[in-house]
Amino acid sequence: MEQHRKEQWQNILDAPVDRRRREFYTYCASLVHEVETRKQTIEAASYMICGIAGQIRDQILPSDRGIVDIACNLELPMAQRSTTNADWNELTELVHRANLPE
Repeated sequence: MEQHRKEQWQNILDAPVDRRRREFYTYCASLVHEVETRKQTIEAASYMICGIAGQIRDQILPSDRGIVDIACNLELPMAQRSTTNADWNELTELVHRANLPE
């Protein structure tokens, strides 16, 4: 994992519990941006989202499960998926519509 990603993960893990969810969404938004600018593939970004979600699963709310479920499915090889790349659009909408407390 590149240094920048390691730092982002560490920021999430080191954040106070009440801030982890916001940090998670910031991380997701940065990955969505990288996919949109073609700096990252959907599969790679999904792998990273699924990975950090596993690290903070206690802070993942039921309303966040859509993002995690889609990401954890899109990281799989195409033949093993129950979703398509089109589902990435739903994931991006969920990330952008996140209603997080300040």
